[in-house]
Formats: sequence, structure tokens, C-alpha cells
Amino acid sequence: MAGQLAHIWRHPIKSHGQEAIDRASLSLGQGLPMDRVWAVIHENSPVDPAAPVWAKSRSFVIGTDVNPLVAMSAQMHDDGTITLRHPHLADITLNLDALADQARLLAWTAPLMTEGRPKATNVVKLQTHGVFDTDFPSISLNNLASLDALSAVAEHAMDMRRFRGNLWFSGLEAWQEHGWLGRDVRLGSAVLNIVEPVVRCAATTVNPDSAVVDVETPYLLRKHWGHRDFGVYARVVQPGDIALGDTLELI
Repeated sequence: MAGQLAHIWRHPIKSHGQEAIDRASLSLGQGLPMDRVWAVIHENSPVDPAAPVWAKSRSFVIGTDVNPLVAMSAQMHDDGTITLRHPHLADITLNLDALADQARLLAWTAPLMTEGRPKATNVVKLQTHGVFDTDFPSISLNNLASLDALSAVAEHAMDMRRFRGNLWFSGLEAWQEHGWLGRDVRLGSAVLNIVEPVVRCAATTVNPDSAVVDVETPYLLRKHWGHRDFGVYARVVQPGDIALGDTLELI
């Protein structure tokens, strides 16, 4: 196996924008730096905004429930602020450690909220690890050849941003990643252990440009491959630096 790291994506606010970067330093047992650091909870969430802890994804405001969020992009700045962009809104720059700017985020996204869904109430930042879809700090690995295979059966060019994955690799065979479970992979000077597959949900049906549902992704995965898995979750077991162009090798 010899794949090359082709894309790195981070998502500073869960389901509220994503950003492409070209390198990162991975820490032992942690996710990608600045990935899913903050999240927005809603009025029905069991998460206590005064003492937030990890909870399942539906405890937060996410693209599965609020499709327009999928069209958002993010840009982190050296001073710790973040600029969010959406095709239907004016750009906004925020310091999310400030309560006033947390309120500004909720007001800015209010026009995007889906009618009938629980109201967004607070921005939270976990003290232990990021607001990942897994209950451990994870980094997702994804295969561009698998994306091509899915695009072929969908008869639609599938944008990688649908999947909100962290690391994307070229030079592999389609679905090769499904054989990595339980194994370690070396990438740059880091080593990651492949823990479990990523089971895909309805968020992947939404086009990240138009925010319109246009491909029944989970249905197609199950119909053609008998599961809803796309990509794998990994845990960092040896810290190190990664960068675009690095080789991925099974060890």
C-alpha cells in the first residue's frame, strides 16, 4: 500500500464550515489541531453549556438537520479568530472564546435554521477533546478512489466536502481502506491506529455548494456495497508532523 496525502480538512466549529490546510502537527491521542473545537447546542440538547461534555451528534446543531449549514466555509487566523462564509450571508469574523461573539454566531446563522427544528441556544467548547462524531479524539482517513467509485454509481461527481473528512489520499485502490481496521499506518512522522469505519448519514446527501439534497448517499452505499461505511476513524498513537504529499504506509 502506498497512498499519498492529497487533502487535509479541518472543521473548527462542528458542522459550521470547513477549511483546507497543507500541514499539521499531530499530538498523541488527539484529533487534528483546531478540528471540531467548538459546537452549537440546541434547546433540546442534553449538553450542559456550563459544563459541556462529549455527546452524540444529534445533541448539536448539525448539517443533517440544518442542510444550509453544509454550504459554509471557515478560515482560521493566527490571532485565534475565525472567519465564516456562506453564499447567502455576509462574511463574519469571530473570537469564539468571547461570549459576545458566540451570540453573534447564533444571530448570524439564525436565517439558515430549518423551520421546526430545535432552536440553537449556545456555543460550547469541550475541555477534554473536540466535538467529534466518535467518543474518542479521532481523525478520519478517506480514499479518493472510493469517492470515484461512489460518484460512478451515483452518476454524479461527488464533492469530498460532503463527507467532512480530515485526510484524503490518492494512489489507492477503491475501498482499500476497509482492510486497515485494527492496523497502524505511518504518515509523515506520525503513526495512527485505524479504529473503526465511518458509518455515513444523511448529511452526505447535501450538495456543499447549493445546500440541496441531490444524492442519496447512504442508500447507494448500502445498495452497491452492502453497508453505509465510507472512510475510517483513526487514533494518533505516535505524534508527528504531516503534510500534503506525504506517503501513507501500512506497518
